[in-house]
Amino acid sequence: MKQFLVTYLLLLASSQLLAADVWNQKSSMPAEGRHRTTGFSIGNKGYMGLGHYNSGPNGNIAKADIWEYDPTNDSWTQKADYGGGPTYGATAFTIDQYAYVGAHVYGTSEFYKFDPIANEWTPISSSPEGAADHVSFSLNGKGYFMTFSNYYQYKPINDQWALMGSTPSNVGSWSNAFAVGEKGYLLATNGSLYEYKEITNTWTYRSDFPGESVGGWSNFVANGKAYIFSGYIAFLNPTSRQLWEYDPATNGWNQMEDLPGATRRFSSAFSIGNKGYIGTGTNGTNMSDLWEFDQVLASEKLTLDEPQIIFDNQNKTIKFILNHENSIAGLDIYNLSGQLILHLDSPTQNEWISLFDFNKGLYICVLRDVNNHVYSKKITL
Repeated sequence: MKQFLVTYLLLLASSQLLAADVWNQKSSMPAEGRHRTTGFSIGNKGYMGLGHYNSGPNGNIAKADIWEYDPTNDSWTQKADYGGGPTYGATAFTIDQYAYVGAHVYGTSEFYKFDPIANEWTPISSSPEGAADHVSFSLNGKGYFMTFSNYYQYKPINDQWALMGSTPSNVGSWSNAFAVGEKGYLLATNGSLYEYKEITNTWTYRSDFPGESVGGWSNFVANGKAYIFSGYIAFLNPTSRQLWEYDPATNGWNQMEDLPGATRRFSSAFSIGNKGYIGTGTNGTNMSDLWEFDQVLASEKLTLDEPQIIFDNQNKTIKFILNHENSIAGLDIYNLSGQLILHLDSPTQNEWISLFDFNKGLYICVLRDVNNHVYSKKITL
């Protein structure tokens, strides 16, 4: 029976070797690794750039380059440098076919409009108040910028800003903001979440963020839900790889599969269709990588009554998270020859298990619960 199970799992892995996973690593941004970057999307293209790195003999280096990502062929194209020059900590919102980027370290109130067709940046009116590493979103053809204790509305039709009122929580550096449908959201660094209704110009307190990080997040929105990624757990360090889904319809949070790549803070993100893209950031090492998150596949997996098997290739570790009440009886890992490489009785969930001594190759991880249900995942070292 055991040999039959192993053979079946190996055949299943071979037939689904190219099947999509929730997370897929894509081509890295072809530029220096960095953090405090800015990301946004326009139509079916994503954009990422700016940022800085501050290690080495040259000290702090800020960047002005902007890169366009095309998911259809997994390729990058360099676009015109940012109008405000090299900088970092800029916020961005998009309205129709344009992006509006500003409030950065070297120009805390200035904003520029980006036209991807003309490939040019045009200065717009500066916001009445500004600060780097603050947040914004767009609703119904208008932009909203939150800084300290105030929030401002920008109307591109007349290039004017207007003070709308006070924010429900102080907006410090490295807060988070996003819009889903007709509502905007502010996530403060104390974990409080607030919902903004434009029609009444009011804020409502919502469910607190339950993740381990307390700031330095990035986010994307896909299929009517928001996704909050990573950040720092204590001030700057240590850093996280968690991803949390917020559903405005239920005012509820779900923990999704962790990023298989490195932990990080100060990454940037954008979404195209039902997929989110996360890249750059730092954990002491500046990164230029890009990861794609499949929201549809993730939602389908979340509804299944089975555990998540999470593999971290960079650190060669594996863990699992239970989504039902049945406890795990054992974990087995086989190589392609069907040889049992690792067996653990009653392993503890959510604890990383080292595979450091494993040789490079394809392996099958098999979880078995107390009711003899079997769950498997292929991994490649």
